[in-house]
Amino acid sequence: MSIINDTLAGLTLGEPLAYRNLTAFPLQGRTDNPPDYLSLKQALDDGVAEVREVSESGRVPELLFVNRATQAVLLVDGEELIGAMQNRVLNLSILVPAKTELVIPVSCVEAGRGARRRSDFDVSEDIAFSELRQKKVAAVSRSMRSVGDRRADQSEVWSRIDKMRKDFRVDTPTGAMSDIFESRRDQVEGYVKGVPEQQGQLGAVFVINGKIAGLDLFEHSEIFAGISAKLVRSYAMDAIRQPTNLAEVASSEAAMAFLRQIEGAKTRNYPAIGEGEDLRIEGSELLGGGLHARERLLHLCVFAADAQDSERDERISSLRARRAAWRHRQ
Repeated sequence: MSIINDTLAGLTLGEPLAYRNLTAFPLQGRTDNPPDYLSLKQALDDGVAEVREVSESGRVPELLFVNRATQAVLLVDGEELIGAMQNRVLNLSILVPAKTELVIPVSCVEAGRGARRRSDFDVSEDIAFSELRQKKVAAVSRSMRSVGDRRADQSEVWSRIDKMRKDFRVDTPTGAMSDIFESRRDQVEGYVKGVPEQQGQLGAVFVINGKIAGLDLFEHSEIFAGISAKLVRSYAMDAIRQPTNLAEVASSEAAMAFLRQIEGAKTRNYPAIGEGEDLRIEGSELLGGGLHARERLLHLCVFAADAQDSERDERISSLRARRAAWRHRQ
């Protein structure tokens, strides 16, 4: 049994929580001991970690994470870092070992700024909106499969942010994703209050307008508690964009079927840039990424794929096959 299947088998699907057109099914399980690593917010708040540009001039797709703590630090896919030359989001989840400096892969979510506001970064109260996370997961998986790095499609990231800006009619001088979140802060916080964290919750399956959108799962309730509001905000931003702001509560059967899909999905494993290994789910209906470290599944995020993602992967695979055949004939 894979680590994903083994982990899912130990969970209970809780009663759905619904606010307007967003439903969340809590994923509950047992965690006995405290986590043996710090969250990003804990590490920054305690002053035992720092995130900064890799050099004076900076590099858009990379940042330097300095961990001075005696514990590892968990960075979560999609978390937003604000400061330095441009705001960024994390491309995937990483467990940075204790007493380590590590270059981490990120994507810029502020296209119109290249001047420093401060020397380092702070962690935002938001995480990238769910549609952007889904597209980024797909791009990072393609990058890992084709060239072995963990880069997203930066132009697509900026395009998705600009599309949301236009949808919400937000004027943002630097194209910052954070400005768009702020423009809908009152609405988003309504979703946060309407979908509260539950006792023993490790994650959730999120549904928008009756359609499964995705899942986030953590191995410890304390870690989930620190990020649960961010996740609700992430899905709320896409829920608000929908033409209907009220929808029927999704069925538990649909949520269970999504979990069964994940159990049956094929995964690829790659050595992680920090501790453990990266897991990637790629298929016609699912896209996801996870971090397996210390013999546990520390984080898993899975999104319902759309037809465009599947068609793009098929085109890329076909192109690589033709290139391989051409090289073979030479």
